[in-house]
Amino acid sequence: MTSPAHGTPPTGVRSPRRRLVRLAVAGLAVLLSVVACGGGGGGEAQTGADTGLVVATSQLPMAFGTDGAAANNIMSLEYGLNTQARLLRNPYVQVGDHLEQDLTRFEGVLAESYEVSPDGLTYTFHLRRDVRSVVGNPLTADDVVWSYERKFANPASPAPSIMASVITDPRNQVRKVDDHTVTFTIAQPGYGATLLSLSASAIGSIYDSTELKANATPADPYAIDWSYSNFRYGFGAYYRSGYTAGQQLVLSANPNYVFGEPAIKTITYQVVAAAGTRANGLRSGDIGFAEQLTPADQAALIADDVAFVPTVEKPNNFLILSFNTTNPTLANPAVRQAFGYAVPYDQITGGVYHGRAVQTPGFLASTPSATGEVPYTYDPDRARSLLASAGHPNGVRLSVAVSNGNPDIVAAVVQIRDAARAAGFDITLDEQPPAQFGQTTFTGQYEVFAFNNFAINLTPQYELNLFLGPQSALNYSKWTNAEFSALYTQGLSFRDQFGPEAGSAFSRAERIALDQAPMLWAARIQPTVALGNGYTGWALRNDNMADFSMMSPTP
Repeated sequence: MTSPAHGTPPTGVRSPRRRLVRLAVAGLAVLLSVVACGGGGGGEAQTGADTGLVVATSQLPMAFGTDGAAANNIMSLEYGLNTQARLLRNPYVQVGDHLEQDLTRFEGVLAESYEVSPDGLTYTFHLRRDVRSVVGNPLTADDVVWSYERKFANPASPAPSIMASVITDPRNQVRKVDDHTVTFTIAQPGYGATLLSLSASAIGSIYDSTELKANATPADPYAIDWSYSNFRYGFGAYYRSGYTAGQQLVLSANPNYVFGEPAIKTITYQVVAAAGTRANGLRSGDIGFAEQLTPADQAALIADDVAFVPTVEKPNNFLILSFNTTNPTLANPAVRQAFGYAVPYDQITGGVYHGRAVQTPGFLASTPSATGEVPYTYDPDRARSLLASAGHPNGVRLSVAVSNGNPDIVAAVVQIRDAARAAGFDITLDEQPPAQFGQTTFTGQYEVFAFNNFAINLTPQYELNLFLGPQSALNYSKWTNAEFSALYTQGLSFRDQFGPEAGSAFSRAERIALDQAPMLWAARIQPTVALGNGYTGWALRNDNMADFSMMSPTP
């Protein structure tokens, strides 16, 4: 990838780049005009004159009903985040020019407060008494209990796998004490931090059970099918008020929201396929918030000072290479370590990501790595020595699978392929369509594959288990290690999961994973969004989603 030019053309000469920008923005304006008319099958009319915040995105949610098969899609989760509410949240704190969430603390949203039993196994939540859903039904303990039952009722729901080990049987673990009190019980105290984190995440949304039960049927006892086309059953900051399939989604502010009606009254998602056009919409002012931007477009926006492009200390998004440890060659950790020394990290972070990524010493968010140093640097001589020690003096041939739907990752793997020749690796780049790539990773039919991923909950117990737990669906490497497991179990034995004792065990487990390299966390990538200069309040959330209730127009 090449950086866009930023030079000023000579006087009297029309800049080809600026002409392209104008054409792209004009195309976007036409799309906005067409979509605003509500054209297209399945459209819902937007009510009111407030244009609010226009959000440019590459795709709309795959499903609007929660707890269904498509609910784990990132856009579906973002929709759920903004239209539903949870018991808790990690508090927002000001960090420089933006907000971030404090991973180690929790504050009430639908719950006014919570308390923990002396043995650390029971969490009692006291609900606020003045909360109503978007249709006016009051919040009660029945909503909480029924919501968790619903999350586990649909076999296609992502909740059971995300909540695995912490919550496995909501009928017995989530109990009503009275109309405004609910208890959660867990198997061991070390699960407490993850329970709270789940209660603060999009997956922990609480629904208006009165509204859902009124629309349930014997064939659809939790109104899951009904919720795919009916949308006012939440306590969140917004509700869906307009939709044109494949083009537009409109969210309107909920006047009953627990923290008051949001400052931005209308959120209008527009599908804009090209990332460059999304960025140019920010330049023209047609767009207030853009998602899924390329690093090159972000770098240009920063250089031209036409939008707020967030740069954070520890972004929660990784470029990862996963090694299939059931492959006889890759089963040897020396081969995986050699690959770690064959990656040109600086070329990737600086060239592919235009400085919008950094090499990382570890992948845990709340616990520092044991040494604070990056585990690998580009060192082809050391890589060749490791390959020779592993019985491959003439090098190793590997195929690296990558989705062609993510050009940045493709470009990164091209850099790896070219640089790794000097390190003894003959790499074949296997570009696949997104659907095929998903099937490849699911079935394990690969040697190495490169992808982006992150954890939606950032307790060390959750992150270690997500990527490397023996039963985790995301342990693509199929790696197991007795010492890692022992340290993980040791860390989990401490009630204070953010304390020094647990932190020491978890960081040592992380160090083993980095050294053994079943996965290679090649870089942390900055958020791929930008906020127009007419708005403020962007927040780095633990789950990388946009919380529009925190945003507001600048005075």
